[in-house]
Amino acid sequence: MDRGIILIDANIILEVLLQQEKYKESEELLEKVRRGEIEASISCFSLYSIELIMMKYGKIEELKLF
Repeated sequence: MDRGIILIDANIILEVLLQQEKYKESEELLEKVRRGEIEASISCFSLYSIELIMMKYGKIEELKLF
């Protein structure tokens, strides 16, 4: 059964990058995407939002790695 493609919200990425409350769950989801178990996409606007928020928190080096 084809499950389709999920859309990754900016908050999933930010949970991991900023080590927030649900970062472990978010990290597990992203790891499944990396392994190819889940097919996912992210919008350009979400990427832009992540950049702005990381810059606001002074996380420039982490942003470069992202």
